[in-house]
Amino acid sequence: MSLLKTFNRGGIHPPDEKRSAKEPISYGTIPAQLIIPVNQHIGRPTEIVAERRAAVKRGDLLAKSTGFVSSNVHTPLDGVVQKIVRMPLLGGQISDCVIIKPDNIGENFKDIIEADTLNDVNVEGLAKDEIKKTIDDAGIVGMGGAGFPTHVKLSPPPEKPIDQLIINGAECEPYITSDHRLMLEKSEEMIKGIRILQKLFDDIPVTIGIENNKPDAVETMTKAASAYNNITVQPLMVKYPQGGEKQLIKAITGREVPSKGLPMDVGVVVQNVATVVAIHDAFYYKRPLTERVTTLSGNLIEKPLNIVYPMGTPVSHLIEAHGIDSEKLRLLIAGGPMMGRTALSLESPIGKTTSALLFFDETAYEHREENPCIRCGNCIDVCPMGLTVAQLTATIQANNIDSKAKDDILDCIECGSCSYVCPADRRLVEWMRIGKNIIRREK
Repeated sequence: MSLLKTFNRGGIHPPDEKRSAKEPISYGTIPAQLIIPVNQHIGRPTEIVAERRAAVKRGDLLAKSTGFVSSNVHTPLDGVVQKIVRMPLLGGQISDCVIIKPDNIGENFKDIIEADTLNDVNVEGLAKDEIKKTIDDAGIVGMGGAGFPTHVKLSPPPEKPIDQLIINGAECEPYITSDHRLMLEKSEEMIKGIRILQKLFDDIPVTIGIENNKPDAVETMTKAASAYNNITVQPLMVKYPQGGEKQLIKAITGREVPSKGLPMDVGVVVQNVATVVAIHDAFYYKRPLTERVTTLSGNLIEKPLNIVYPMGTPVSHLIEAHGIDSEKLRLLIAGGPMMGRTALSLESPIGKTTSALLFFDETAYEHREENPCIRCGNCIDVCPMGLTVAQLTATIQANNIDSKAKDDILDCIECGSCSYVCPADRRLVEWMRIGKNIIRREK
């Protein structure tokens, strides 16, 4: 086994809390209605093509992309379009949503999934344009949380040749185990998805990076990749935020993505393991991205689990289906506790980037007042981007952001390490987000 690798600057070690790691992937029941956001990606908004009161079939297009950096949205179930409304999403943004009444209310979603036909795919005969078009048509985006359209990531300009593909299986956030379970239960599908990606870049080498707190995943993926000399597994030291693209690239290749740069600037493409499985499904099942594995955890869930629901399933359905006491619910986080966002509505739906939902009562956290900076330097020590966080926060609060500070603020990956270690309980990552919003408004 290879020596453990990691990035060389900053990082922290929050408790794992991987309480659902031993729970196999299960399937949920079909809700009374689906609330399907038409914008679940970074980029240009979509154009709604669904018509009110129209019948739709599983896989039908609901909203189409309106440019290169955009992503299609499809219906996961047969049903009838009831209306189109604007609603808050789990991340806090507002989006138009297509409301669908499914035909199979109350049935197990597994029955729908297993009815899809498995097709033969001649991977060696796939053309590069065909691969990118299939991924684009299927509405696949980065499922690690960012939601960037995958076909765009796979289309670097000719002057930036790619010589390394990295599959991100780090899953460094506390609580989340959905990628872990995919690596254990969908390893063969993942390798087939990787082989499709390799055809885009003339069979370049692939490294699957997995944190070493998942030894079973390291073993399973190593066995699945053993038939290919150019697909290897790299165990990684357990350190947050190991799953950040720039940190993962540094750990595995030693290359450093420049400020304001992208992985393609150093010849690398990174894809999340769930995204790779979605690519497999788009080719082998002709299935657009309409469902995903989501970890349900937190201290209000007696038995945390990893479960597949159709996208558009509202949180309220999950609360009822899994016996969560909504009266005791005081904090709902979409994603992990470090980079996730607080959900504002229990009617917000699961989307393409919903890797986890964490349900907490009032005993799981305490409100702390933000105090003045004591200049301890802890935030600078742990910042994986090497930013002078305390000073940058001061410039944002003073509304005095110069050009150098702008570049540094935009380099922040919002991992939350600074807030985690601050003895003054300063909401540093929130101030960095505010700074980014100020800069973007100016542009």
